[in-house]
Amino acid sequence: TIAGTGFVSMAGNEIGLMVSAGGSLYFYDGSTLSTVTFPDSADVVHVEVGGARYWMVRKDTGKLYFTDALESDVEALDFLTAESLPDRLLQTIWIDGMLIGFGSESIEFFQQTGNAELPLTPLQNMVIEQGVKQTGAACKVGETFATVTSRNTVITGFDAQIISNVGLQKKIE
Repeated sequence: TIAGTGFVSMAGNEIGLMVSAGGSLYFYDGSTLSTVTFPDSADVVHVEVGGARYWMVRKDTGKLYFTDALESDVEALDFLTAESLPDRLLQTIWIDGMLIGFGSESIEFFQQTGNAELPLTPLQNMVIEQGVKQTGAACKVGETFATVTSRNTVITGFDAQIISNVGLQKKIE
């Protein structure tokens, strides 16, 4: 049983699978499901994998925690935050060596640094000034993404092209 009442997210690599449902964080190594010790016993709303690391969104904060490469332990100081528009982070997606952070008010982009201590850095001048509606409202589509925004529109791609019409936007509302 996975504790939590939120959106269920799972992310896996060659060492195992991380799972969260808006509560505790779990790790499955192929034989045993165990609870991951997360800093301050905080809840996790989303988990992603990329660059051989796990990336976890801490509930009700702008903090994005990460593990060391091919590890499942989460250290208290291994996190980063949005830089351009600090807001509550809700979800992440890893696309082609880049992590996209979907916040309640903005979408920010991070690139790999090659530095083990700080593996990502924000891409300067790469921010979409509208947030995601809720955790689970963004998805990878090929080499890009689509999301339902906090403005009830559906956008796609790095240029935030609106692909919804007024009728759909009313239904989302």
